[in-house]
Amino acid sequence: MLFGLSSAALARSEHGPALSLAKQLIEIGAGQQTRQALAIAHYAQALPRHYLGDLAGAREHFLQAVTHHRQEDFAGLPLADPIIGALLMGGANEWQLGYPEAALRYANNAIALARHEVNPTLGAFALTTSCYVHLLRRDYERTLEASSEGARLAAAAKLPPSD
Repeated sequence: MLFGLSSAALARSEHGPALSLAKQLIEIGAGQQTRQALAIAHYAQALPRHYLGDLAGAREHFLQAVTHHRQEDFAGLPLADPIIGALLMGGANEWQLGYPEAALRYANNAIALARHEVNPTLGAFALTTSCYVHLLRRDYERTLEASSEGARLAAAAKLPPSD
C-alpha cells in the first residue's frame, strides 16, 4: 500500500511526500528483512531522490534494489517487480552522474530481463523506457530501434496506444 501511495505521489510530482512514504517502506523492509520488501523499499526510495537531484543517494538505493532483488521473489507478479524500473531509472541516474557506459549496461540488462520473462507488456515497457537512456546518450538510431520494437510488442499485446 505504501509503495502505491509513494508511486501516486511521484506521479503528481509530490517528491517530498513520496520520499517520506518511501522512508516508511525502508523501515518496514528492514523490520521484515525480506529481500522482496527491501528491493521494493529501496526502489521507492531511489525514485524521488533521483527526481529531487540527490543522484548519489538515488544511486545507492538503485544499487540496493538490484542487490536485494531475486526474480523468484516476484514470480507471477511481473508488473509489481521493481527490477526493470530500477535498472532503467538507475541507468538514467548513472548517465547524469557521468557514467554513460554504466547507463547503457543498466538499460541493456533491463531489456534482457524483460525478454527473458517472455512478457510482451514488460518487454514493451522496458524497450520504450530504455529510450530515455538512449536519448540521454544521444544514440538516436538505438532510440528509434527500441521505440519501434517496443511499439511492435505493445501492438502484439493489444496494449492501448499512448497519446
